[in-house]
Amino acid sequence: MYTAEICRDPIVFLNLRGHWDLLLKQTYTNSPFLSWEWLFSWWKHFGKAKDLFIILIWNEFHDLVGIAPLFIHKTKYYYFPVREITFIGVGHSDRQDFLIKDNDVQVLGTILSQIFLHKNEWDIIKLDQIPQGSILFEQVSDDHRNVLIETSSACPFVRIQGTWEDYYNSLSYKFRRDLKNRTNKLNRAGKWELLIKTTSMHLRKELEKAVTIESKSRKIESQKSFLSKTENFRFILEFFDFCAEKEWIDFSELILNSVCIAYLIGFKYNNNYYAYNMAFDENFMDMSPGKILFQEKIKWCFHNYPQIQEFDLLRGDSYLKSKWTNDSRQHYRIIIFNKRFGIQILRFLVVNIKPVVKKILRLLSKSNHFSE
Repeated sequence: MYTAEICRDPIVFLNLRGHWDLLLKQTYTNSPFLSWEWLFSWWKHFGKAKDLFIILIWNEFHDLVGIAPLFIHKTKYYYFPVREITFIGVGHSDRQDFLIKDNDVQVLGTILSQIFLHKNEWDIIKLDQIPQGSILFEQVSDDHRNVLIETSSACPFVRIQGTWEDYYNSLSYKFRRDLKNRTNKLNRAGKWELLIKTTSMHLRKELEKAVTIESKSRKIESQKSFLSKTENFRFILEFFDFCAEKEWIDFSELILNSVCIAYLIGFKYNNNYYAYNMAFDENFMDMSPGKILFQEKIKWCFHNYPQIQEFDLLRGDSYLKSKWTNDSRQHYRIIIFNKRFGIQILRFLVVNIKPVVKKILRLLSKSNHFSE
């Protein structure tokens, strides 16, 4: 027998920390991006003009057995104004899901029932970055009437098995040769090393240093900067402060002649290393400090087995990431449409008309190409 509760008060959210931590350890998709520390920090800095809609499921012993970390806000979906339910942490989280103890289908059913009991409050539900193995994905994807499933992102990862030497030798010859050449350039430039800092007293200083590095990187030119945005800096710092005593944070620096030329912010969590944010100084581009930093950090993971059993490169199946591994996990986006007439028209346009329009545009593009 389960009891459902809707948390709409940030104070209640604040006081859930102990229950949340206990439940998270018993879930399939346990990751730092589903931790109370991550999601509460995100809400504190990005929750303005949004309404909390956290669904809590309790059993008869008052144990928390299910959490849907959601909020409701007004936004646009294909230019149509909608009231959307989505995940707390959206846009910053590389893993998102409901927290369900032992993948209990009945708990998931209770959560979904609560969402549909409040159908007058929302138009669409948009849940992104859900891994394929999630019970949410497996169960909801069976309903094709009002559910749209889209591919969201691929997340490459390196299995930390065997020795570093065996793994390194498994990389392509061309890539190993490039790594060797870049390392030799770094050696000729001076003394270099990998420094790792985890204590909270150093983290603010390191984050400020990372902002400087990012300002000298391509991320600034491509508008992909992260820490240089004040709200992101404050959010990450808040998260660091919340979980400092748990030693999840790992700030790695590539130092050349006592100067930091690249950084990697990562999380050590549940025997995995999550490579979250990296940038390097473009003035040292010919040495590929990003590649060298990844090389040294993956080597560090092998040397710290079994405490670290996986190096997760997180979302973004880039060409460079594919050089490190052939293993990847697919993540999905689930969109559920309210059954109201106007939203059903929107669903029809997105599900049925949009693919036809895209196909026509592709054909026209090919036709123009051949005519030239």
